[in-house]
Amino acid sequence: MSRNTLSAYGQDLALYAEYLEDRDLTRVGPEVVSRFITFMYDRGRKARSAARAISAVRGLHRFLVLERATGENPTVAVEVPKAWSPLPHFLTVDEVDRLLRVPDTSKPAGLRDRAMLEVLYATGLR
Repeated sequence: MSRNTLSAYGQDLALYAEYLEDRDLTRVGPEVVSRFITFMYDRGRKARSAARAISAVRGLHRFLVLERATGENPTVAVEVPKAWSPLPHFLTVDEVDRLLRVPDTSKPAGLRDRAMLEVLYATGLR
């Protein structure tokens, strides 16, 4: 993993430790992990950051199970927050008009290019 990823996971686990306060890490249940997600949102975290933090927390709890420090992984039943995909950017009508005027329609390649641009625009393809 990159340094930035490791640093981010470290910060996520530090936030988890802050959230847990003095709770015994080996006795944490799924409800505590679920409330941690709410805790992150209250702190202004976005869904993508919360998902990364839950990934770090899952890794920690998997490690505890592998080391036999605990018998169950409380993160198994916790749903990861879904990150919303950003809406695509689109061209203005003026930009489309300018784009459609670019191909040289006096040549076969220009006619082909213009036709492809028209199809892209008419169907909303990207």
